[in-house]
Amino acid sequence: MSAHRRLPLAALPALLPLHVLCATPSLAAEPQGKIDFNRQIRSILAENCFKCHGPDAKKVEGGLRLHEREPALAELDSGEFAIVPGKPKQSALVARIHSEDPDERMPPLKSGGVLSAADKQLLTRWIEQG
Repeated sequence: MSAHRRLPLAALPALLPLHVLCATPSLAAEPQGKIDFNRQIRSILAENCFKCHGPDAKKVEGGLRLHEREPALAELDSGEFAIVPGKPKQSALVARIHSEDPDERMPPLKSGGVLSAADKQLLTRWIEQG
């Protein structure tokens, strides 16, 4: 006799929400409320972005500094804006972190930084929240 028991088909709808949550851990682990910059965003930026876009003015690339609000919202050397509060589709940061083009994607491979899908989603939602 098999050690595994088959569940009746009638039990599947009850298990569906658990299955969906397990299959999408970023949705299960991520609160849907207001995103807190210091608790949820700063560590992502510090680990993956500050090396080139942080407080050291001598190492800033592209004119982007993400360690403070005002410089993060300023116009970039390219004429774009990395962060347009409330408008992720107009924010270059969102386009760059989701880009499939290795020459455009941030953080670049050579930096060693890697954003998870959950990190990308959180950054996008943070900008969307303004």
